[in-house]
Amino acid sequence: MEEFEKVKKYLKQDMITLFVLEILVIVLSLFTNLVQYKYYTVGIICCLAFAIVLFFGFLYAKNGEKIAGTIGIVVGVLMMLTIINNEGIDFLCGVIVFVHSIKYNKYFIENQ
Repeated sequence: MEEFEKVKKYLKQDMITLFVLEILVIVLSLFTNLVQYKYYTVGIICCLAFAIVLFFGFLYAKNGEKIAGTIGIVVGVLMMLTIINNEGIDFLCGVIVFVHSIKYNKYFIENQ
């Protein structure tokens, strides 16, 4: 049970940190790219969608529900796919969330 609480804490920290980073990216994109508005609208909408999903994942992880691990896996995989655009930081964040989500699901199943 102690190991599950530790992994749960890591997953919560990952999700809230990435939520804050996505909101920061949205704000910075709005202020720096007002000239090319049409191109960045899709990017801002995607960041907003990620932020919303991460926030719900955080809430589910806080309550100790299994869906938090599933949300983390999906978000982790999607973030790892950004390596195609040479975004190494997103790739590494995706790997961390993915690994913590796998561990979260593993210990969740063991504790039932």
